[in-house]
Amino acid sequence: PQKMYGKSMSVPDNLMIRYFELVTDVSLDEINKIKIGLENNNLHPRDVKKRLAREIVKLYHGQSAAIMAEEEFEKVFKNKLYPEEIKELILKKGDLKEGKIWLIKLVALSGVVDSKSEARRLVEQGGLKINGEKVSDTNLDLTVEEGMILKIGRLNFIKLVIK
Repeated sequence: PQKMYGKSMSVPDNLMIRYFELVTDVSLDEINKIKIGLENNNLHPRDVKKRLAREIVKLYHGQSAAIMAEEEFEKVFKNKLYPEEIKELILKKGDLKEGKIWLIKLVALSGVVDSKSEARRLVEQGGLKINGEKVSDTNLDLTVEEGMILKIGRLNFIKLVIK
């Protein structure tokens, strides 16, 4: 539900009404009110997008999951905190050389990207944060510490575990 909510929040403003029409149970009368509210600047696009995300999550996961997904989104993106549930990436000591790993290899191992070249592009474009700090050095051999948090792109959080 959290990823569904997050992806719904990235729908371009000019497509929100179309999404309401195609992927929600909101009545056409209500959609028209939303459309007019946006056109008259009586409704803020962010608020409409939040409603869209709630409606989509509610349709597939229920009202309580939609509320929880919205709270989680606010926590992570508005308050800059980490999500409650973070995927773990287990690194074996054999993956590390003297406690370090090449940053691009680490991002590729996360499974968020399909290749090292995609990982390199993501890092070069500023799409990686480690413990909240942006990292853009593609040649970095990162000293890995248990519990480090990677934010890869906008929606992917990975916690490092060493075994």
